[in-house]
Amino acid sequence: MNVIDRLLRHYEKSGFVVKYKARFLLYLTGVILLFIPIMIFYSVYIQLHDPDLNYSINWPVISMEIIGYAIIVGITIFLLRGYFFISAHLMISVILITVWAVMFRDHSNVISRLDTIVIVIGILMAMPIFITRKKFLVFVYGGVNIFVLFIFMLHTREHFHLPGGSFPDFLADTTISLLFIAITSYNILSINNRALDQYEISNTALQKSNEELQATTEELIAANEEYEAQNEELIRSEEALRLSEAELLSIFNGTHDGMIIFDVEGGILDVNDRMLEMYGVDRDRALQLNIRDLSAPIPDSSVIDESVRKIAGSEKTLYEWKARRLSDNSVFDVEVGVRHLRRRGADVILAAVRDISDRKKTETALRESLEEKTVLIKEIHHRVKNNMQVISSLLNMQADSVDEPRANQALRDAIGRIHSMAGIHEKIYSTESFSRVDMAAYVNELSKDLLNLHSGRKGTITIQPRLKPVFLGMDKAIPFGLLINEILTNSIKHGSSESGPCAIDLTMDESEGWITMIIADNGPGMEPEIFSSEQKTSMGMQIIEALARQINATLSLDVDRGTRFTIRVRSDS
Repeated sequence: MNVIDRLLRHYEKSGFVVKYKARFLLYLTGVILLFIPIMIFYSVYIQLHDPDLNYSINWPVISMEIIGYAIIVGITIFLLRGYFFISAHLMISVILITVWAVMFRDHSNVISRLDTIVIVIGILMAMPIFITRKKFLVFVYGGVNIFVLFIFMLHTREHFHLPGGSFPDFLADTTISLLFIAITSYNILSINNRALDQYEISNTALQKSNEELQATTEELIAANEEYEAQNEELIRSEEALRLSEAELLSIFNGTHDGMIIFDVEGGILDVNDRMLEMYGVDRDRALQLNIRDLSAPIPDSSVIDESVRKIAGSEKTLYEWKARRLSDNSVFDVEVGVRHLRRRGADVILAAVRDISDRKKTETALRESLEEKTVLIKEIHHRVKNNMQVISSLLNMQADSVDEPRANQALRDAIGRIHSMAGIHEKIYSTESFSRVDMAAYVNELSKDLLNLHSGRKGTITIQPRLKPVFLGMDKAIPFGLLINEILTNSIKHGSSESGPCAIDLTMDESEGWITMIIADNGPGMEPEIFSSEQKTSMGMQIIEALARQINATLSLDVDRGTRFTIRVRSDS
């Protein structure tokens, strides 16, 4: 792109005629911008040598020429911004106004004025050819110039010193010349318009033909490229398909599981190498078999048929099966995973068969070992519980023979603690889980045992349990049970009085990872100092504090209405 094209880049989308008119106008403004300074210097030179002007510069005339030059610069900027018609009309109007203004202000001789008139006529003649295709503007510009000419001649008649009869002749001759030029310009413009119209019609038809030809060519090129692309894609697809089939066949034959493809009737369509090895059969024979032939024989063959029908119509994907090895008719355990597929337009079933004989043997051995250990652990807990019951019975016999109250009470407290631990072992023995103890059931039974143990006390004692199922591991269950035993024993011993029956509320709940156990009675209550003092004088309180520390439990005591112990301990979940 050359300099002119870059300057006229705003006309890239304009018509052919406008582009070239804009180019012509740009050339014209360029020439004018070069000519006006020369004209200014020439006018200065003439004025400095003209005795009528006292050999001085006529600044009004020169200033008008300078202003006209500045306006031409502005018009050129408008033209470069894409405003062609505005720029063209402004150009001619400014030139005419500038020339007529100079003529009105100029006081040089007649010859200079006549030269200016010739310039005006030339501009008027050239104007309509490149500005517009509207022919009536020729007569508009011509009429304006003739009108201005009449005013000019009347204004400068005395200055020209024309004879009386010469002035009308000069005016008539000039008017006829202007009209002749206007008519000539009009005809030239008409011829030019018709030529341009014909050109535009031909050019439009040619462009349309070129566009259609180009579109057809592009369609042919696109069709050819699409054909070549489809051909290349087909070649790549065939190659990819061949590689994919080879890869899938390699995976199919290389997998550790036996792979069998069969139809909904059970007819085998394809197998992999592992299947042939697993069942001890060659490929040709395998492809002649039915899936039923691979099953271990059973007395009622309809069961196998029914199983095959269920597999064909079921969404279940994993089965355990008794299979038959065809090479020696031995029976072995397999795990079969099935999946429904479409193969060559037909519904088929893909079965992945895994030999689980070794796993079954291992499971059997583990099950037997687990049963032995279960029996052994239960026996241990049972014997521990029995031993504790023997100890409890011995201590109970000793307590019956001791009359001293404090010693008797100490023995019975020890019996209660042994019952508490024995109860944990009893729960473990009677349940299937050895790692978790149902503390709600345990506390319920412990409360009954303690009531029986202290049944000889004065007053009526009732226990109201509200226990939700809570489970703890062995490491927390025994100390937690002993802690409950100590607090509950304290409520049974100190809560009863001659004034009325003693009611003990047991509440257990689990929330947000914490187990909360509340033991509350309506007895006379205990002294808060016994619980809050640094030195615990009571053995029971020492045991309570030690057990709470062992399981990281928090204890709180409320003695406003009876005694209320609240225990909070982290759950195992």
